[in-house]
Amino acid sequence: MKKILYFAPAVIFFLLYGAAAVIWSLEPSAYILFALFVVSGITLYKNKWWGCVFGIAPALWLIIVDLSIKGPKLIPQWPLGLVVALYFVICGFVSFRHKRKAKQ
Repeated sequence: MKKILYFAPAVIFFLLYGAAAVIWSLEPSAYILFALFVVSGITLYKNKWWGCVFGIAPALWLIIVDLSIKGPKLIPQWPLGLVVALYFVICGFVSFRHKRKAKQ
């Protein structure tokens, strides 16, 4: 896996929410989510498998917030959160295996 792929969620999140920020104002939590995605990408880039936790946290936030909102939703966010959480679990596993092979 190319190490630049660790930053894919941060780039996608920045492009989508950056475009939305031009039209609407964003909640402060969006900036926190972006920062967590960037921290996760940096730590995974340095082969720290525990960096995936910083990526799973915003994914869980997306799932919990979407499922707690009652009423009509424009776009459900829980499937996106599930995909992002799965992506970071896989990235953490790959980083762990890569570091383990490097020690041998």
